Amino acid sequence: MIGREKEFADLKERVDDLLAGRGQIVSIIGEAGVGKSRLVSE
Repeated sequence: MIGREKEFADLKERVDDLLAGRGQIVSIIGEAGVGKSRLVSE
């Protein structure tokens, strides 16, 4: 995702933590049309 490298890396790190047994709550918030659903689907 162009321009969302940091956000994507942060989300991937949280998924890695989950898989290692260190689950967390993640909230993805923002204005309509900024790519929240796309970020999650990637």
